[in-house]
Amino acid sequence: MNGDGGSTYIKVSRGSPDKLLIYLEGGGAGTDYLTYLTMALKDPTDFPLLAGGATRGIFNRRDERNPFRDYTFILVPYSTADVHSGNRVMRYYHPLRPSQSRVVYHVGFVNAAVAIRWAARELPQAGRVVITGSSAGGYGTLLSTWVARLTFRKPVVAISDAGPALVSKRNPNFTLQTTEYCWGWLQNLSRLPEEEWVKEEAVRLIREKGEPLYGVLAFAEKYEDCLWALYEDQMDLVIGTVFLGYSSKEFREVLLGATGEIRSSHPSLFYRFLPYGLTHTILFCDWFYTREINGVTVCDWVAGLLEGRGGDLVEPFSPSVMKDFMLWVTSMGQAELCSLLSLSPAR
Repeated sequence: MNGDGGSTYIKVSRGSPDKLLIYLEGGGAGTDYLTYLTMALKDPTDFPLLAGGATRGIFNRRDERNPFRDYTFILVPYSTADVHSGNRVMRYYHPLRPSQSRVVYHVGFVNAAVAIRWAARELPQAGRVVITGSSAGGYGTLLSTWVARLTFRKPVVAISDAGPALVSKRNPNFTLQTTEYCWGWLQNLSRLPEEEWVKEEAVRLIREKGEPLYGVLAFAEKYEDCLWALYEDQMDLVIGTVFLGYSSKEFREVLLGATGEIRSSHPSLFYRFLPYGLTHTILFCDWFYTREINGVTVCDWVAGLLEGRGGDLVEPFSPSVMKDFMLWVTSMGQAELCSLLSLSPAR
């Protein structure tokens, strides 16, 4: 179901039947009338990355460096404004014109779960399963990886691209309390067909720490055969500033603090690629093949994760922050920018 209550779909690009990548589309989020109107992808008929013919980054099957070039892709479109984590229907009212309202179907968690279950039926022989997504889709990997591990009953590699599963202590629209009230994602976690102690521990950690990312700790306690990985700029302007309301310095401190704590607890299960920069997302950019920390490109880092040899890379400082920002912008095509900015590509 899309955000308007109509039908939705998935896109499938066939590759090897034993290698599967499930990609969750990005496109903002909303928890009231105005944020839904201005900060979320709403068009349920478009999948910007595919409508624009994206062939960059991990979608480029012709590049021999691409670790996913022979994978089967299942692409989950996004118009539910809930970072693929919701299962609630909300009516939002215009703050200045109360007679004007909009019903939003925050059912992204259900959509992702259905796509995962369909994939398990269609590709039961898949020996390697990867759950990934960019921005809002990266946030969605938190719950979807859990669903995938329970559904496929085999190891899963989770790669979040600029979706750090952090909420805000500055912007009231994206706090832990607001997002749970509007999307019900903690309730969805507690209803997974999982052992009660695991779910209870996950919810306890998230509430105690105040960040959804800490749910990874409970997952890792049970599933030591899975890998979690996060790519994120330390001063990401889109997530850190636009959505969460932090200064660049504040977001960097929150990001490094939370990920550092999880990394120290599970160094063989949780890995980071954190450039000292301002940009947002990389999987569908050409920069995926060239951006590096200490001589290791993002492409090489991902390839290592797939081979079970994860690397943890945190850049201490980069003097070329603005230059890198411009390189990132120029490395994306129209479709990728549309997806990032929650727009539909021009016809």
